[in-house]
Amino acid sequence: MKIYSVNHVDALPCDGAVFVALGNFDGVHQGHAELLAAAREGAAALSTPERPVRPAVFTFYPLTSHVLTTVDERAALFAQHGIEVLFVAEFSAFCRQTPETFVRRTMAGIGAVGLVCGFNFRFGYGAAGDANQLRYFSAAAHMACRVISSVQIGEVTVSSTEIRRRLSVGNIEGVAALLGRPWSITEEVVHGRSVGGSVLSAPTLNLPIAKGRQLPPFGVYFTEAVIDGVCYPSVTNLGVRPTFQGKEILCETHLLEASGSFYGKTAEVRFLKFHRAEQRFDTPDSLAKAIRRDVTAARRYFDLTQKG
Repeated sequence: MKIYSVNHVDALPCDGAVFVALGNFDGVHQGHAELLAAAREGAAALSTPERPVRPAVFTFYPLTSHVLTTVDERAALFAQHGIEVLFVAEFSAFCRQTPETFVRRTMAGIGAVGLVCGFNFRFGYGAAGDANQLRYFSAAAHMACRVISSVQIGEVTVSSTEIRRRLSVGNIEGVAALLGRPWSITEEVVHGRSVGGSVLSAPTLNLPIAKGRQLPPFGVYFTEAVIDGVCYPSVTNLGVRPTFQGKEILCETHLLEASGSFYGKTAEVRFLKFHRAEQRFDTPDSLAKAIRRDVTAARRYFDLTQKG
């Protein structure tokens, strides 16, 4: 997938025709998946041997607070959904465009021959434009346009807002249902206090937490860690390590069945189930005993999951 940073209205990258999905795509949830599928379908329908059309996404940064996914995580998910071109635009450079200018100048400038948005999409200065205006200005610019209705799972409308609400109260399984996958953190493994490694004689992955990321309650979770395409059952403590008077939020993941060092590698830690709240222990020995109990409970969870 080609990724373009778009920082100025007069410097728009264009190297071919694209069918563009528009939005913030926070979480890249099941509703967003419909938009991405529509971009793929639209690109395929408009492609010819003489003029191939590629599915694309146009989104803005910086991200708002309480985000479900970082820009890098979104990019990886877009690629998994078959998106071939990603435009990441600096919001301040485009925020004063009118809805018409956004379509006629920016979308035309990146080579858009078709656009797709969600039913509640807003764009242009002061969020003045809506899905109906996108249809109107797209038609005037001779671009195809689709608007995707809301996606329901049961009686719930899939939205980033609802996912944030579920995540904030620790409803990990409910989050996964709306995302279509487990909620996860993907970062480079850094050095930590090595408490888990000394207790378990097993690798511990320490992942930093991106500023502004929405998190579930601090505590211990049953997880799986994906490194270099290999999935490891694991148990994760998310929090500030109160036993050591910590202040920085870290994601500390103990691999149940692995060996070796993973420092410097990129790891995706997928949260599967909440186990217990984070707590402060009086001594490091008490913490070590709790870690061993957490590992025993995690092994039991994965054994039951595999049997089920």
